[in-house]
Amino acid sequence: ESEPGTCKDIPLLMAAPQFLIEGMVITSYAIGCHHAFIYLRGETVQDLHLEEGNSLLASLGAVGRDLFDMLQEYDVREFDAFEDVEPDTLLTSVQRDILDLVNPGPEDGRVAKEGDRSLQIHSCHSPMREVEVLRDNLLALFDSDPGLRPEDVLVMSPDIELYAPFIQAAFDVPRKDPDFLPFAIVDRSLKTSNTIADVLMALLDMSTSRFEATRVLELLESEPLRRRFGLAEGDIEPIGRWVRETGIRWGVDASWKRENGLPDYPGNTWEFGLDRMLLGYAMTSEGGAGFAGVLPYDDIEGDSSLVLGSFLSFLGTLFERARDFGRARTLKEWSALLEGLLAEFFAVDEEAAPQVSGLRALFRGLGDMQDRTGMTQPLRLDVIRAHLKSRIGAVAEGRNFLSGGMTFCAMLPMRSVPFRVVCLLGMNHDAFPRHQRALGFDLIGRQPRRGDCNQRSKDLYLFLEALLSARSVFYASYLGQSMQDNAPIPPSVALSTLLEHVEGAYRDGEGKPVGDRIHTRHCLQAFNPRYFTGAGDLFSYSRENAEAARVLLHPGRTERVFLADRLADPGDEWRVVDVGTLCSFFRDPAKFLLEQRLKMAIPGRPPFMEDFEPVEVTDLERYRLTKLHVERLLAGMGQEESFELMRMDGALPHGRQGEIVLAEIHGEGSRMVNAIARCTGGEEPADRSVETGLGPFTLTGSVRTYGGDKAVLYRPAKMKGIDLLSSWIHHLALCCTDEGAGTRTWCIARDEVREFRRPEGCREILAALLDVYWQGLSRPLPFFPETSWEYAKALTEGKGPSAEAAIQKARAFWSSARGGARESEAFSRTVCFPGADPLSERFRSMAAGIYGPLLKHGKKDSA
Repeated sequence: ESEPGTCKDIPLLMAAPQFLIEGMVITSYAIGCHHAFIYLRGETVQDLHLEEGNSLLASLGAVGRDLFDMLQEYDVREFDAFEDVEPDTLLTSVQRDILDLVNPGPEDGRVAKEGDRSLQIHSCHSPMREVEVLRDNLLALFDSDPGLRPEDVLVMSPDIELYAPFIQAAFDVPRKDPDFLPFAIVDRSLKTSNTIADVLMALLDMSTSRFEATRVLELLESEPLRRRFGLAEGDIEPIGRWVRETGIRWGVDASWKRENGLPDYPGNTWEFGLDRMLLGYAMTSEGGAGFAGVLPYDDIEGDSSLVLGSFLSFLGTLFERARDFGRARTLKEWSALLEGLLAEFFAVDEEAAPQVSGLRALFRGLGDMQDRTGMTQPLRLDVIRAHLKSRIGAVAEGRNFLSGGMTFCAMLPMRSVPFRVVCLLGMNHDAFPRHQRALGFDLIGRQPRRGDCNQRSKDLYLFLEALLSARSVFYASYLGQSMQDNAPIPPSVALSTLLEHVEGAYRDGEGKPVGDRIHTRHCLQAFNPRYFTGAGDLFSYSRENAEAARVLLHPGRTERVFLADRLADPGDEWRVVDVGTLCSFFRDPAKFLLEQRLKMAIPGRPPFMEDFEPVEVTDLERYRLTKLHVERLLAGMGQEESFELMRMDGALPHGRQGEIVLAEIHGEGSRMVNAIARCTGGEEPADRSVETGLGPFTLTGSVRTYGGDKAVLYRPAKMKGIDLLSSWIHHLALCCTDEGAGTRTWCIARDEVREFRRPEGCREILAALLDVYWQGLSRPLPFFPETSWEYAKALTEGKGPSAEAAIQKARAFWSSARGGARESEAFSRTVCFPGADPLSERFRSMAAGIYGPLLKHGKKDSA
């Protein structure tokens, strides 16, 4: 009964231009839905399930539908600006379906051309694989279309911060590389894209910190900051070692601690450690003596002094500015101070200039804010810091957008301007559409109305915009397979809707759905051989991965061997062997070969930097302090003087706990000194030179003896096989001299003392050890001193245990955590003997040959 356009009460949610309902023509409509419920005067008149319309527009276009519906409530002039597209590819056909509001089915006979790659969906295992696959497909597009330029490509992601490091890793290749593609990542916050901003905020945070050692040294990771103070990247390692070994933990000095309400004990502060460094450079620590309560640190000399000077300049500037931050200032004063920090702490080059420029603009905004608001009240640092963090953490939308090359950006409104190639990353079911957590006080969320902001609907509309903006290729990828078990993971609902539309409407030349043709599932690893066989749809442009795949496909691949043939014999200069060098060789023969013959740098476990003063002493630190205490007592130093030097060292706990540790160290050190005195008979020590010819070898060196015929090697720890072997080598070296007939040598440990007397055939035994040394210079030897000691000891001592029992005992030690495990995990072992049995016949023969004479002539001292 109503006239067209007069049904004001009827909410119309239709996707077709007009419908005839019981003789009533309804011309008002809104885009986006293909079935509707029509209400009249609050009662359902008819439930229509309309088949007209387009499923993609209905599912994804709710935001556009509401916008057009609201616009039509006003008296506006309409201009038809839709552009007809020629449906010559699968992508343009889908776009034409949306324009014509049609939802074709199998009966419509829509056929996709063979080789049509205008619509691509890729399923991957991880974000890194998504970016790697994207790079390969972009290179393929550039190869197939010479007219395509990098600036014709737009890549969007709902979380650009997540993908930014992977994009940088995959696309940041040298310009001379044939696969180089220029690109820019935009829509990132200053915090992630501006490294100087991150360091600057760390500088501001220092004012309320404890000046922990690790926190201060982390600032030196910034290259512009290092250059400002004349430091190089290679200077970080020695500076870290100086800080660690001088006992610096936290706090500027004793007065700083007192000002902050803390006990003003100077130990383990920056002043404590820096005094040790400066005094160590100015003077040597003769006999380990201190000066004016400071123990010199002796590891700084020569060019190291230049590094120390630059480091002191950095610390002085840092501490001074941190104190300045404590005073309240006006906005303009803070603006000037922050701009001054940029000049004081950072050297600006061409690369850092844009970052510094952005920060300067941010700081000057503080002064402008004071002019606009008239706010002249002084503000404390925490207020300024909170403001800067919020501004630095905010996304800088639009900065450098379309600045040349491919553009990687976030999925934001107005990003989907027409591009020839539009790519979407991260179309995961749990990440897109993005979730918006409802707040408890959000009344709009409880009672939504047409036009209210809804993150889910906005994201779906962004996907629709991206699909319509692609001129030649629309590309989307998602995490579609689990990294753990390869289980399938569904894509985003937006991607599923697109797949359903294509599969339901389009067929290939054989009448099969084209869904599998546009949907590619990728392998977990980029070097999977499937990418390089030429079969299927998988391919890769990576030369490195091609080499890796070739190795996997090699039919004659065998177990990896470090050295297939022995090295050539070294020169004759290697036949002149120092006693200490021979001991070092037997400590780890394979490592000796790698370092000395092959000049390989063996990576070590980086020492741990502590941020707290010691509250207990580790086993390694206790061993070091006990050894120093024994050396000082043997040199005639008094107990209290030795204690005072240990307090200056900075390794002891403060207060009563430190005194308890000193007492324990003194007790153990005294027992060691008494055992040494009993063996030496109170004789004074003297160094005895050794130079002995043994066939083609000459053994040289110096051994400390007592009374000319007694030698003592000690270690304040449990007895180890290498301790005995080193003592045995020193003993044999002394015995082979003209004065060595009555030589006696003791190896003293915390739990055991062994005495060696001159054996018969000492020259032959030492020559055999030198022959092993010569073999080890040309090939890795399977000799592991501690496991070999366990095997030889079990084989020789006791009541004749069987060889199998000795093997089992050594194998148990190798697999345990009693020290043998460290040999099994050693870098030299994993490199030279990958997968080899550590208790092979060759290992057993070598262990028995080296330790057998030692066990025969080295007796335990029952006293």
